[in-house]
This record gives sequence, C-alpha cells and structure tokens, in this order.
Amino acid sequence: MVRGTEIILNGEVVKRSRNLRGVLDYARTQPVLKCEIDRVEKRGGYTVKFTFYNGATEESSWASDVCALDWCYSRRSWGKPIDRQTELVRGMLYKTTIIWYKQTPA
Repeated sequence: MVRGTEIILNGEVVKRSRNLRGVLDYARTQPVLKCEIDRVEKRGGYTVKFTFYNGATEESSWASDVCALDWCYSRRSWGKPIDRQTELVRGMLYKTTIIWYKQTPA
C-alpha cells in the first residue's frame, strides 16, 4: 500500500510526498488538467485521480466525496474549472470529473 502521494509520468515516479502537498507543488510547474473523483465500491470511499498538463497522474484515497470536491474547488491558483461532469447512481455521487483545460500541449 502506498502511503502519501506518488506522481507518475510514463510509468516512473517523478515526485513523492507524504501528503497532498506534493500535488500542490507539482501543479505549480505542470497545471492540473482534470480531477476524476470515483466511488470505490469495496471500501465505500473515493479515489481522486489528478491528471497534469504533461500527462503525469496521481491517485489518492478519500473517505468523503464532499471533502474531495471541496479540496479540488478550493485550489484558486488552478483557476476556475471550465466543465464538470457528474454521474449519480441511486441519488449518490458515483463519479465526477472536474476539467480545467480541454487538451494537453502538442
């Protein structure tokens, strides 16, 4: 089990951190394209997958979808999201994607 965060680019770890500070530091050099918040059926929690401008990714576990959404929306330095796509199953949040940019650089 991975403790903390690992940002992965092309299958290799490019940054490690004990907490989400690593995501914030990396987002200063490579802006966040999108956050995907998915419900994990087995554990009842949520995973948040961050996708960065250069294609790097990071996945973290969260106990609450509300905390994950609030944390993502609180990142004022990331700018205002341009789109949000939400899937509900029986009235509960199943998956949300928050998009800051439409495409990666060429």
